[in-house]
Amino acid sequence: MPADDTDADRLAELETRFVHTEQALQDLSDMTTEQWAAIDALKREVRRLKDQIATLEDRPGAAAPEDEKPPHY
Repeated sequence: MPADDTDADRLAELETRFVHTEQALQDLSDMTTEQWAAIDALKREVRRLKDQIATLEDRPGAAAPEDEKPPHY
């Protein structure tokens, strides 16, 4: 029954490919989740830094950046 052996081999090959494909899909999903978490953290950090800059600019007596002299003056 060589046809059965060929069918069994084909089925085993398909199952192997399926398992590898499933693992690759899971790896990509995990990586995407990690990247979204990193993006969210970076967005929060940018927002925090913008708020910090705005706070520093709003302080009384703070010179506007265009009015400040460079340190070599």
